[in-house]
Amino acid sequence: MMTKKVDSLDKLLARIGSRHLLPNDKEQFIKAGKLAYEYLIEKLGSTQLTDYQVIHALEILVSMRHIGEASEVIGKILDLTQDKRIRVRSVASNMAISLLRQSEHCGTLAYQLNRKELGDLINHALLIGLNASSTSYALDFINGKI
Repeated sequence: MMTKKVDSLDKLLARIGSRHLLPNDKEQFIKAGKLAYEYLIEKLGSTQLTDYQVIHALEILVSMRHIGEASEVIGKILDLTQDKRIRVRSVASNMAISLLRQSEHCGTLAYQLNRKELGDLINHALLIGLNASSTSYALDFINGKI
């Protein structure tokens, strides 16, 4: 039974490799619950995933962060701010900044994020390169505009 579910998740993972994440694919991961959460966390450690698979897996995991450990999801995002792929690094940097801002403004999320540590990571991401829109967002963050 477990193998059948993992096979189903493997097929879903293959489908999220395109540029746009279909809402139904995201919903199927979420419906699979803890198994899908653990599966995606494990897969994010693989170098075999495409940029879009990583980006969409992060998006899904952010939605599922309360199924497992939110700090585990945040840790993956922070790690990926230093990824060798500019697209992945850019999206992870945007997510990290947005989650910190959400935490600061709402006071409801108990993420282990702080501006200083995130600032160091974002500065390094800027050094190794982000896409244009992420660069602008990151610079606004670093310069205290957001």
